[in-house]
This record gives sequence, structure tokens and C-alpha cells, in this order.
Amino acid sequence: MKDRHQQLIICGFMGTGKTAVGKLLAARLGRSFVDTDQLIEQQAGCTIAAIFEKQGESYFRDLETAVIRGLLSARLGSLVVATGGGALIKAENIKLLHQMGPLLLLTASSRAILRRIKAQGGRPLLDGVKNPKKTIEVLLAERADFYDARDYRFDTTGKTAKQVAGEIIKALDL
Repeated sequence: MKDRHQQLIICGFMGTGKTAVGKLLAARLGRSFVDTDQLIEQQAGCTIAAIFEKQGESYFRDLETAVIRGLLSARLGSLVVATGGGALIKAENIKLLHQMGPLLLLTASSRAILRRIKAQGGRPLLDGVKNPKKTIEVLLAERADFYDARDYRFDTTGKTAKQVAGEIIKALDL
């Protein structure tokens, strides 16, 4: 990695393992783990699902940008940041995140994503959807160009979070 003092930014679609991998990376590297979705919920005083329901996705995306902007003031090299699955659909977020450090995109097959999110639940973009696998595939296709803004790509399909964290550490020479 060019600069070991940069934050590590984990991005990708829901269910790709951003939180699990991020927590492991932070622990192994002696950094703090930050999940932008959790910060949004703390600041808003309600769940992301409630934000989507009451104020809509656009309002949520504005909150997301404000949280990301706030992370710019963190001590360099102190964080592993997991973004929400749609954080990269906003150009301003991509620019802000690139200022913090490399974007590490986690990917997985639509089947693996569906299996993981069924176990977790609480996904506003999939609530009440008749064919969630198809919806996942459509959203992945819509976001493909945004996800191309990443610096590194790691496929998590069939892998544990520990394996993916090890791949990241090796690829970035940390």
C-alpha cells in the first residue's frame, strides 16, 4: 500500500461481509472500526429502515454523505471504515472516501448475498420484494459502474471473513 497512514475503506453491496471483514481487519491492524450505517442510526436516533420509510432514500443518502464527511477529521491510519451498500452511488461520497484511503470493494454472488441477508434481515431495499434474488441482481447491475471506483476488489463468495481479511492484508502489504 502506498501510504500505511490512510484509512481503509470497505465498500460493496449489502451482504458481502463489510462489517464482519472490517471488524477483523481493525482488530488485526490495531485500528478502530467504524460502520457508517451505525453512525447514521446513532445520529438520527432511529433505524435505517425507519429513515427510508419516513424520509426516503434521498434523505438517507444526504445523512450518509454528512457522516462520511465527518470521518475526514479522524486521525490518519486510525480507522477501518465500512460504508453502506449504496454509499458509492453518490459521486460526492466517492470523492470523500478516496480522500481518506483506498476503496476495498467486497463482492459476492447474488446467491451468496441472498443467503446472507435472509439470515440477517432488515434490508429496506428488499423489504416486501417478491423476488429478492432478481432485485439483488438488478441493483448489482445498476451499481456496477459506481463500484468500479474501487481501488481493490475481493470476492467473498464461499470464504470466511477471516480469509478475506487475510487476503486484504496480503494484497495491501500491511
